[in-house]
Amino acid sequence: MTLKIVITDDEAGILMVLNNIISTLKGAEIFGEAGTGKDTIELVKRLNPDVVFLDIDLPDIHGIQLAKKLLQIKPELYIVFVTAHINYMWDAIKIYSYDYIVKPINRERVKETIERIQKQLMIENEHNKSIHEVKIPIKDKDSTVFININDIYYLEKAGKKITIHSTRGKFELNKTLKEWEQKLGVSFFRSHKSFIINIRKIEKIETNNRTSYLVSFFDYDYSALLSRNVVHILYDKMQIIK
Repeated sequence: MTLKIVITDDEAGILMVLNNIISTLKGAEIFGEAGTGKDTIELVKRLNPDVVFLDIDLPDIHGIQLAKKLLQIKPELYIVFVTAHINYMWDAIKIYSYDYIVKPINRERVKETIERIQKQLMIENEHNKSIHEVKIPIKDKDSTVFININDIYYLEKAGKKITIHSTRGKFELNKTLKEWEQKLGVSFFRSHKSFIINIRKIEKIETNNRTSYLVSFFDYDYSALLSRNVVHILYDKMQIIK
């Protein structure tokens, strides 16, 4: 599988350097180049790349804001920032960018980043093959509903009741959260004593209070909680599951 890459920078010299490096790597190819945020958005929509190498300082939009727009188009997109500005690293981490490369560009660093992404995509593809058809049975009154595991947003415990939030609605479950955590697989994360979340469905994480964050999901109006003491574990896991 060839890694499809788009590169964005308003400096022709940087685009040339990235071209020279990536063109020598096996299994990686640049499918498009852009110098503005607008052109990058159009390329991502049209080409559906795996990775975007992205400058922070663009003439029409800040790189962090552009990355957010790109992730709305393709949530599983790998964002690699290539920039002279070191002070936006935390902002990049918060939107789950894969890497943050500081100029001048180091050839080995780019090579290592691409190789890591290739390995993670291989892991993800194998995982998707094994989990794609996995369904879990949910008893609903006098019938049993089978829900694809990828359609789950999160599980929530309230008192003795556990509710599954899914693209097909809400359902009450048997068993404990701990038992469901063991059944659901690597895409799910115990984010809080009362929540298990689907990492692949996360859209945004924002401050809630001193002990937790609020986790929002794509195309879903309800939110889950993320304990502050496990947020670093979630970020690490997202680099593998992404």
